[in-house]
Amino acid sequence: MSNFLGLKGQFSENTVLAPYTSWKIGGPAKFFFQPATVEDLSHFLLMLPKEEPIIFLGAGTNILVRDAGFNGAIVLIKNNLDGIKFDKLRGMIYAQAGLPSAQLSRFAAENALTGFEFLIGIPGTVGGALTMNAGAYTQATWDHIVELESIDRDGQIHHRKPTEYEVGYRHVNMPVDEWFVGARWKLPPGNRETSLQQMHEMLKKRQEKHPLKLPNAGSVFRNPPNQSAAKLITESNLKGYRVGDAQVSDQHANFIVNLGKATSADVESVIAHIQETVERDSGVRLELEVRIIG
Repeated sequence: MSNFLGLKGQFSENTVLAPYTSWKIGGPAKFFFQPATVEDLSHFLLMLPKEEPIIFLGAGTNILVRDAGFNGAIVLIKNNLDGIKFDKLRGMIYAQAGLPSAQLSRFAAENALTGFEFLIGIPGTVGGALTMNAGAYTQATWDHIVELESIDRDGQIHHRKPTEYEVGYRHVNMPVDEWFVGARWKLPPGNRETSLQQMHEMLKKRQEKHPLKLPNAGSVFRNPPNQSAAKLITESNLKGYRVGDAQVSDQHANFIVNLGKATSADVESVIAHIQETVERDSGVRLELEVRIIG
């Protein structure tokens, strides 16, 4: 603890991560830090011993933290690094990585810009959306990006062009030990009312299709080329399949829900069973979209 003096944010040790993940699963992190500002984050990274692994956490929506926890530092950016502004002169939006994606979606619509309506249904932060190239309805986070702001292991800030990255479906090739702290987009002009109406319909669809009343991590598997992971899982009659309190959702087969006391071991057992069964039935090996930590 004495190593981490002078930080403005909240620092703690052996912090249980379950409350910070959407699955409500996960053991303790050795170090846990919520930075107050980017400068504060830079200060923390400089003080952190070089051998300590680091993971940045937003809304904890696309991860499974193992029950034994994470022997390293977790940096929680949600609701901390969450600034947003619109530069009318240049027609650009700047958002920090800790801002919830849905807020970026609403902000764009309110400023009569189009192209971010799909983000209303993505239950994570801007940082996660950037890292995964989150998308829906044929649109994606990187579509209108102009500049990226990242921080490295030494607390140095980098301003990068999108051409410096390799971007694919739900994947971005990042430099090692570098994390997004913000980005700028230039979105096409749109119509406020039209965008808000589209967003309302997207949310309605999402509520009908997805099991939002139970803790989940969103889509567990990536869609294979020209196929639907949910359809393949459904065709293998796996809806309702359960280990402990981890269950394949009856509502959407690509969701695994926590019925109350699911452990990461329960979830991993369900994942392995889905992969084996679907591969046996269809010849397709489903790849994880969810990241496993620990």
